[in-house]
Amino acid sequence: FEIDGARMNVFEFGSGPPVLLLHGYPQSHQCWRKIIPLLEHKRTIYAPDWFGWGSSERSLSLSLRYEDEFPRIGKLLALLNIDGVDLVGHDYGGLLSLAYAAHNPIRIRSLALINTRAHGKIGFWTRQLLNSMVGLAQYSLTRSCIPYLPLKTIHLLMFKQFVKNGSFTANELNEYLAFLDSAHGRRWFAHFYRHFRTTPRRELADMAAYFDFPVAVIWGDQDRYFPFSIGRDLSARLRNCKLTRIPGGGHFAPEEHPEQVAAAILEILR
Repeated sequence: FEIDGARMNVFEFGSGPPVLLLHGYPQSHQCWRKIIPLLEHKRTIYAPDWFGWGSSERSLSLSLRYEDEFPRIGKLLALLNIDGVDLVGHDYGGLLSLAYAAHNPIRIRSLALINTRAHGKIGFWTRQLLNSMVGLAQYSLTRSCIPYLPLKTIHLLMFKQFVKNGSFTANELNEYLAFLDSAHGRRWFAHFYRHFRTTPRRELADMAAYFDFPVAVIWGDQDRYFPFSIGRDLSARLRNCKLTRIPGGGHFAPEEHPEQVAAAILEILR
């Protein structure tokens, strides 16, 4: 599909009422590869590569501001001819899912949020790292230097712990990061951070308190990026919420603990 002048690839599986799965950073729809077989016998699953990630277009003219990103979920649903949807988001996809649900609750049948920043504050060291990249990306001179940094190597080092715990293989991680092998991919990476902000979205928690659809909050409780306290606080604010805590689980819960994540999603779908 083309949305706001940029191409998004969307992958479809199964049959039944629609479920939209939104991946996080730095992944693609492939992050749901262990979840989809557990859901597709009951639902039609739409799993996009969000703009810039996976096989979708990395447009250097597309605004990636939070305020422009989450409304694109509605534009995608319109192109899919979907009025009401079960929405599942992990990491960055979870932030966009919560924001879209908060502003368009009438279009949501259920919502599942998995290890996402949601309304909360990112972990201290992660916040420092991201803010450093955001700072570099704000000015044209320093932004032009970002593509010359060893970006892929940095990410491989950051995420090697998740290869060790079995979340994904080294080849799968390399596939997620393959866009950093090209000069255009690295320029898009700088473009992404030009628009990215780590500021907590406190207003989302206040808006979510009025949700009248079921919500699943699913969290690996050893997440160093988005602490479990974010999920616990959010679930306490919701009227119709089931909190699933995955003891010892890390950030990439859909890949590290797919059975537990899928079971929690299926529970609210029922």
